[in-house]
Amino acid sequence: MAIDDVLNHEGECPGSEMCTFEVDLCTWLNGQNGVVDNFDWLRNSGSTPSIGTGPSVDHTYGTPEGTYLYVEASDVTNTGDKGWLISEHYEPGPHCLVFWYHLYGTGIGTLNVYSRIGVSNPQLEWR
Repeated sequence: MAIDDVLNHEGECPGSEMCTFEVDLCTWLNGQNGVVDNFDWLRNSGSTPSIGTGPSVDHTYGTPEGTYLYVEASDVTNTGDKGWLISEHYEPGPHCLVFWYHLYGTGIGTLNVYSRIGVSNPQLEWR
């Protein structure tokens, strides 16, 4: 499972402020702020370690040198394990989230997008 070129913006989609993961995680966090998870999202270029599962290029540049985030599904040992990638805090209201993703391989699981207001339970927005 891999993601790249994430745009998370308050209001209408402006077409800018995109995080390409070329340098770092931008303002995204791996399973912090009191959220318990079982593994982290990792930055990678080129193919993933497990042969024939992940992307061989990123979305930003379309080359093996471009960078994206991925989860190594073969490292997930229990059904229901989660790896949270958390955005910065946004005020309630309309928001725009755009991203490119790649799901391939046996038992890959699902990619879910949740929202949460304050300390409330996450609410599923997209699967």
